[in-house]
Amino acid sequence: MWWASPHLAGFLALVPTVVGIFLIIHELTLHDVIGGVTLQQGGVNFASSVALSKGQLPYENFALTQPPGMSILLLPFAWAAHTNGSTALDAARGLTAVVAVVDVFLVAYMARFHGIASTIVAGVLFATFPNAFYATSSVMLEPYLLLLCLLAFQAAFVQGELAAGGRLVLAGALVGVAIAIKPWAIIPAIVLLACGAVRWRQALARLVGGLVIGIGVPCIFFLLASPSAFIRDVVQAELSTGSGHGAPTGLKGRLAEILGLGSPLGLSHPGDLAVGIGALLVVVIIATVASHVSTSTMLDWALLATVVGLSAIAIVPQHLPEAYTYFLAGFALVLIGNCVGSLLAVLASFPVGSGDLTSTTAGGMTIVCVAAMIAVVSVGVPKETSFWRSYFLANGTNPAKVIDAAVPNGACVVSNNPEALIIADRFASLPPGCPFVVDPGGIGALAPTPAASVASWESLLSQARYLVIAPGSPRILLSAALQAYVGRRFSILHDAQYQIYLSNSTSTP
Repeated sequence: MWWASPHLAGFLALVPTVVGIFLIIHELTLHDVIGGVTLQQGGVNFASSVALSKGQLPYENFALTQPPGMSILLLPFAWAAHTNGSTALDAARGLTAVVAVVDVFLVAYMARFHGIASTIVAGVLFATFPNAFYATSSVMLEPYLLLLCLLAFQAAFVQGELAAGGRLVLAGALVGVAIAIKPWAIIPAIVLLACGAVRWRQALARLVGGLVIGIGVPCIFFLLASPSAFIRDVVQAELSTGSGHGAPTGLKGRLAEILGLGSPLGLSHPGDLAVGIGALLVVVIIATVASHVSTSTMLDWALLATVVGLSAIAIVPQHLPEAYTYFLAGFALVLIGNCVGSLLAVLASFPVGSGDLTSTTAGGMTIVCVAAMIAVVSVGVPKETSFWRSYFLANGTNPAKVIDAAVPNGACVVSNNPEALIIADRFASLPPGCPFVVDPGGIGALAPTPAASVASWESLLSQARYLVIAPGSPRILLSAALQAYVGRRFSILHDAQYQIYLSNSTSTP
């Protein structure tokens, strides 16, 4: 039937992709998304690549609380930043936007085996996922992470069943590179290995081989250069509870974040609504699994296991990074779309008359699902875009002129936000011997005690000629000890949204 055709559904995956293109373009035109400072973690990712392009090794020369995959991936843009940091950063943001659009297509396309309703529901809900802008408006890890994992699943399965030969090596390599970008991809990797274990003689060795290549090639040099620092920076950071840029605490709050409820939709207390929606989704998933135990493909089981694993990671920590919900939503919405398509197939299989009645009903329900997604777009998109505008008007800044006026090019400068220095073309021009503060939040996260964090910052600041304090986290001057240290060592040059200090010592570069 037309409503169940995978070929037609695959073609219609372009429909939510168009929605995604519109939203991404709109997002990039908002205040200071291009040319300004937006989300700090995006600056960390780009700064690590710029530092690497200058011969600084992560973990050995500077702290970095993530694997080196993104630093390597962004190297072409980092080299361009030696000439013009702002333009290079904008180009990297443009690449991230393209990756985000491809993600929308892949989410919709992966759901095609369960029909048109499955594809449209998965694709539209992901294109309009309220928390997406936390991952797509700057050079964030999550769009790349999701892209690699979805491509790995596309390579690993053919018609819903495990592939053979070189496709499995490719799948293992893709998810391995994803792990080298962010260890969250370990869950899809474990699921693929479990699928390979079912046919271990033909599949497992190929998946493992690809996985070793994907992880090893980006990471081996840095691991050998500084094994203890690599393990400390990467493993310790991932095992810690982390922080979530103001994400709500408590189980209800985390569930609301996972579902994308809250501020982007204008909901001030979404906890109870999140519990209700979450319970409904669990019931739908259980009902779908129960009705398709004998006919579910290995891909269906792999998606279910991946969503369960990623959801567990999201529920456990007290603070949930909003960007993580983008990665989880990609897999979860494929699963939800598949559930919708599967339940329509169950409806069409009821033995009523010649079957025409139930098939017609399933087709009608498909049309209802499409209409519901049109309603989601028409109601949700205005709310989300309005929130984006207010968010970036409040948080987006362009400090280039302020920094240009106070900090000479080539001077040693330290900041709690390297993105500000990149935009002002000061980060790539740091002189020899000046510390590259790439991951300011990671300095405190890796320190065993608050006193050790203060000592690390004092060591960095002692080498700096200038200090730029940007709004946002980490607020290093909230520490009384650091306030006293800066008060003794520095004189303030500019006291406004960006505070700029000059060292009193004549020995610093």
